[in-house]
Order: sequence, then structure tokens, then C-alpha cells
Amino acid sequence: MEGCDETRRYVDAWVDGELDPGAALFVETHVARCASCREEADAIRAIKGALAASREGHASPGSLRSRLLAALDAEDQEKVAAEQSARRRKHGSGFVLAGAALTGLALATGWRGSINGTGPVAGAAMMPPLLDDIAQRHARNLPVEVTSSEPTQVANFFTGRLDIPVRPVRFRGVSARLVGARISNVSDSMAAALYYEVGGRRVTVFMFDPSVLPRAFDTDALQPVRVNNQPAYVGYARGYTVVLSEQAGVAYAVASDMPPAYTLEIMSRAEIQ
Repeated sequence: MEGCDETRRYVDAWVDGELDPGAALFVETHVARCASCREEADAIRAIKGALAASREGHASPGSLRSRLLAALDAEDQEKVAAEQSARRRKHGSGFVLAGAALTGLALATGWRGSINGTGPVAGAAMMPPLLDDIAQRHARNLPVEVTSSEPTQVANFFTGRLDIPVRPVRFRGVSARLVGARISNVSDSMAAALYYEVGGRRVTVFMFDPSVLPRAFDTDALQPVRVNNQPAYVGYARGYTVVLSEQAGVAYAVASDMPPAYTLEIMSRAEIQ
């Protein structure tokens, strides 16, 4: 049945009550009419209930508990790495930029990370919660609440729902398409999440209150750069690049699975509509 893959991706979080209202409604509606997904949800709920009862009945020895937690963490990390690798293989040829152009961009912005590498040279810097939060929300790829490639329609959807003006962007000079949007959250602040396909890659543009930004910049995990002569910050979390900036009283975060130099190039081509 259509929607099974999307539902199974989020059914575990739905059982735990961790999805936002829009995504929860999507899963709940599908589970109500799909016997297969309903059985999977019931099985997950039963397993979680049994584990909870077991924990209440008796405590596991410390060493056993530690080994179990370590094994579960390792399994989760392997799954995340496999999913990210599959995404990169799928889209590997979708967006290619000339090396000279990337080098020029890095020099112009002051980027100190690796041009062709995966992340910034930040050592063991503490990851700010804002950076981790944005990366997680981009990774979830939740269902959209408004499906449109027309910027005016997307902007109208957010009118009266958010305290900031939502102005979609366009990316000049590259193959880019706005595919939809939804209401999201960034560091407990309501935000707009706009989803784009840029050169065949998935890019999320978050828009939110700029008062959230100053708390995030006091860390070596974010590198100051300049994009189109405007200050910005770039970081790397959970396998994703995040570029942060502020334009006309609105905070913008561009998240993608591309290396920092590619994402900075995308950011440099963004124009507010």
C-alpha cells in the first residue's frame, strides 16, 4: 500500500509519542487503514511494553546493562551510516561543481574546513544544541504539510502561523525545485522548514526567529564565513552540513548531506523571493 515505507520509518517514534502533530496524523491515518503497518505498530508497542515491565520487575546487572546499551548504540550507528551511505550513492552524480569554483568560494568566505572533505576542521569542539537539532530535523525528512513549487502559495501557508515572515528562496544557476514545506521547531522556537531538490539532492531551508542564533555561535564547532559578503556560520553534525545566517530579521539554516564547500556554494546562490 502507498505510504508503507514512510510510515515504517516513523512508526517507532509514533508509538513513543515523539512525532509532531502533522507527522503523527500521517502515521495514524495510514496505520488505521493498513493492516500490515498496524500489525508492525502493535508488535513494536508489545515489545516496548514487555521491556518496560521487565525493567520494573528487576534491574539488570551493571555489566550486562552496559554491554546491552553498547550493542544497541553500535547497531544504531551502523544503521545511520548505512542510510547516509545509500543516500550519497543514490545522489552521487546529481550535483557536481568545478573544483576551481569551490576553491574560489572557500577563499572568498574564509572557510577553514576541508574543501573536498566531509566536515570542518573543528577538533573535538562541543556541538551546539542548535546545530544538532537542525541536523536531526533535516535527517527525519517528515511529510510536508503544503505541497507546492509556487513560492507564493508556500508563503501564504505560513501567514498567521509563525511570528516571522516566511520568504522562500530560489537558487540561481543550478537545477533547484521547491517541493513543499511544513511547520517545524528549532531550539524550541517555531520554524518553517522548506524542502528543495537541488541538483538532485535534498536540501532543507529552515527559517526561524534570529534570537536563537547568538547562543549557537560561541563554539569552535561553527566556523565564521562570509557568503555574498554577508556573515554566516557553517558546521557539521550527524553527517550533515548546516550553514546559518540572518537576512532581514529572519534566521536561515541550510542543511544538506553535501560537503561544506558544496553547501556554501548552494547558499551563495540563494535569493529571497
